[in-house]
Amino acid sequence: MRERTMKTAGKVCTLGLSGEWGIEAAAELKEALLTCLAEAKEVVVDLDRLEETSLPCLQLLCSAHRTALSRGKRLTLSVRRPDHFSRAVNLSGFQRHTGCSWDRGRSCLWMKEEE
Repeated sequence: MRERTMKTAGKVCTLGLSGEWGIEAAAELKEALLTCLAEAKEVVVDLDRLEETSLPCLQLLCSAHRTALSRGKRLTLSVRRPDHFSRAVNLSGFQRHTGCSWDRGRSCLWMKEEE
């Protein structure tokens, strides 16, 4: 079962995702991301309780990040990311060493963390 929470405090909207966010949840995730981007200057996607994700959901996170950048906003993922999420990012080919051409501030969601 999947759940989402949205909390806006000041200029920050935190979108919490828990449970399984497969392909069938893509439309719901898109709407939640757009709502947060409309309401706040900064969006934090909290993945702490995420149990499963899909390629379309990863694509939506990437698209939302680009949208945020184009609007002069910021979108980040929680510091703690479940191992299965990191594996999905790596296996899907999203893992990067540098951000895309939109990412001039090195805020890419998929950049490999320094070890």
